[in-house]
Amino acid sequence: MDKIPKKENIILAGDFNGRIGNQPIPECIGTYGEQVKNYNGAALRDFCAFNKLKVTNSFYRHKDIHKFTWKARGTMSVIDYIIINDRLKSNIEDTRVFRGSEIDSNHKLVESKFKFPTHAKHSYNKTDKTIYKIRDGTNSHIFLAYNKLL
Repeated sequence: MDKIPKKENIILAGDFNGRIGNQPIPECIGTYGEQVKNYNGAALRDFCAFNKLKVTNSFYRHKDIHKFTWKARGTMSVIDYIIINDRLKSNIEDTRVFRGSEIDSNHKLVESKFKFPTHAKHSYNKTDKTIYKIRDGTNSHIFLAYNKLL
């Protein structure tokens, strides 16, 4: 991670096979994860805290059906995450699970919504900016046209 330039946006997404729990780490782990934590989850928590990464799944309150990412043998857990760096934390709006996606897996689809500012193109006013002296009489046709507009 230290070889990636600081100006780059980082998004890590996938099955990390770790349960991070819901004990918060400021700006890293939120309070809306599941309660269970395991060894892989502890390693993921440490990795994210050390590299100043944010586990987005844990920052947004949702129903359990929109939180748990894996279900098998009657067990549900959160093991799939979307993780971002500090540069993107103001761009994230939500992360949740979508059930019923037509993927052949016991994992659910995890989606994050980002907002990115659009940079307006500079449009310069291309109208004629010539200054006419209309009171001295040299441009009387402009003076007459101006008076018609009034």
